[in-house]
Amino acid sequence: MSKLICDSVQINHEILNKLDRDLTNLKLFKIKLSNYYHLASTLINYLSEHEFNRANKYHLKLDSHNFIIRRVLLKFILSHLINKPISEICIKIDQRGKPYLAHEQFVYFNSSHSKDIALVVVSKDAVGIDVEYLNKDFDYSDILNHSFIKQEIDHITKSSNKVLTFFTFWTRKEAIVKATGKGINDELSELTVLDGIHTVNSGLVDNLKRINTLSFQIEDFYVASLACTSNTIDIQDLKIYDIPRTINELY
Repeated sequence: MSKLICDSVQINHEILNKLDRDLTNLKLFKIKLSNYYHLASTLINYLSEHEFNRANKYHLKLDSHNFIIRRVLLKFILSHLINKPISEICIKIDQRGKPYLAHEQFVYFNSSHSKDIALVVVSKDAVGIDVEYLNKDFDYSDILNHSFIKQEIDHITKSSNKVLTFFTFWTRKEAIVKATGKGINDELSELTVLDGIHTVNSGLVDNLKRINTLSFQIEDFYVASLACTSNTIDIQDLKIYDIPRTINELY
């Protein structure tokens, strides 16, 4: 059996200006995508041929720009943390759809985006991240019975902020399956994500013994959850590094 530990926390923000390369404590980054739209035509030069072709498959220019910005800034972050040129950052996808770094066995990362916000997390242990825009018009009623247990549904329906509570639980489930690499499936309802400590069948979480899941709000309209398998995460020291508008190192 495995343990899921779920909690909501506040995480301090800090503008990224100097970043150490120590991954003893995981690193969490926030990207405001609209800050970089004017740089998309330059950033595209940092994509691999495969990434370039993927960017060009988007029908909408905005979607293409968002992909370019997310991927290049992710590569920049990884380049800095492992001290390799960005040209040597090769992101692969395994058979289950989980991204990984070629030739870097003990560097784990994950990313997520919603509307104008993207998050990136890098760790020495398996990790997952999910962020969602708090869309008050989103009809989640069909999802409840499929992906949530009765106690979670009751908690959502009785909440004074139903949208926030729903997306908090949803991002927890998505972050967990992204950390395990299993992907979204019909077993989401078996992952109990109420605040507290829960015991689940180890097969649901790829035999990981323990997953810490932390939820936090970003700005006024986004909620995110981080799922990490490290036993040494220092929550008190955890920060979100805001990527600045101008990053000279990209050039």
